Amino acid sequence: TLVALAAFASVSSFAQVVISGAFDPTAVHATTSYADGTKASQTNLAYNGRSTSRIQFDLTEDLGGGLKAIARMENDFQPNNTEDNYGKGADLGQPAKGINFGSGGGEIYTGLTGDFGAFKLGSPNTPTLSVQAGGLFGTKLGGGFGEGLGGTGHVRQSQTVNYTTPVMGGFTLAWGHTFGQNADANAYGSASAASAAVAGLKNAGSVDDFGAFYANGPINAGVSYYKLSGVAAASVPTASALDNTLISYIASYTMGNLMLQVGGHSETNATVLTGASSFTATQANNSGSFVGGKYMSGPVTYLFQVSNLSDNSVNNNNKHMSAMGLDYALSKNTTVYARYSNLTVDNAASYVLNATGTAVVTQQVAKQTKTAAGIQINF
Repeated sequence: TLVALAAFASVSSFAQVVISGAFDPTAVHATTSYADGTKASQTNLAYNGRSTSRIQFDLTEDLGGGLKAIARMENDFQPNNTEDNYGKGADLGQPAKGINFGSGGGEIYTGLTGDFGAFKLGSPNTPTLSVQAGGLFGTKLGGGFGEGLGGTGHVRQSQTVNYTTPVMGGFTLAWGHTFGQNADANAYGSASAASAAVAGLKNAGSVDDFGAFYANGPINAGVSYYKLSGVAAASVPTASALDNTLISYIASYTMGNLMLQVGGHSETNATVLTGASSFTATQANNSGSFVGGKYMSGPVTYLFQVSNLSDNSVNNNNKHMSAMGLDYALSKNTTVYARYSNLTVDNAASYVLNATGTAVVTQQVAKQTKTAAGIQINF
């Protein structure tokens, strides 16, 4: 008995590790019409049509007195080999090589939790993602996240400090701060000519992200405020840039097996590409809204969402998307699903590369439909 107790005490002195994750390959057929009237269609095995394929390691150590140390390493991956250059995201439709191990953009943080709430340091999810990903389709196919219908998409940033309060009467507050550029790129050595050119730079690239959330009974709601600072010293006008701000909101109400949801956003000084024969990066405002709902009947869940974006740039590229989905739960952890989305873009233009050849888009999408089916397995 004493040996057993000693062994238990020895094991319990280590941090507990929980391994979880998901696999989500998706077959997608996409048909795209471009500004000049040309069309293209393709069918491929993509990824992440419903969730994020990942392996996640969560560490917890009880420090006593209600205080715990926490850490997370999320490895997001694609179901294809690193040698294969044909993996395409169902949410973005862009080619990308597979990453079999490495963060892949996933959460990485360490922190402390207790009666005071939670502090996280590293690259944790911040409040705006909680709102933008709160729709029924999340950041995946049908939600419009990759197409920008919710404004500029924000997932997480490196060099972030995140604080979340404990739940108070159904309310939770959150704040994330991402540190910006150094005024001197070689701050720990001798100043270089390039560093001196931006001397006095203040907070450029820093982010403050605030959120307030409420969950009680049938009501679930959230609002976030994201600010990317572009403020520079007055003595360096060429380094000056406008602040980019994004206000996002979402609310849902559940009645038995039916849930209805609304949401939207307002963004100022978003970066857009303008021009007829060349690209120019400018800033403009946009706003949008969506309505959606889901109905659950046994193992089957039906989903729909209609989203609209009002673009106030000179392009007036207003966007409209309708989406439908069907999930069939084979078990607690395994779901087969189908998705359909239809995107249209007003005033799509036929842009060409600029003189430096840095522009990557030569034709704007005027219309795109996606039909997808996949299987998600959680563990």
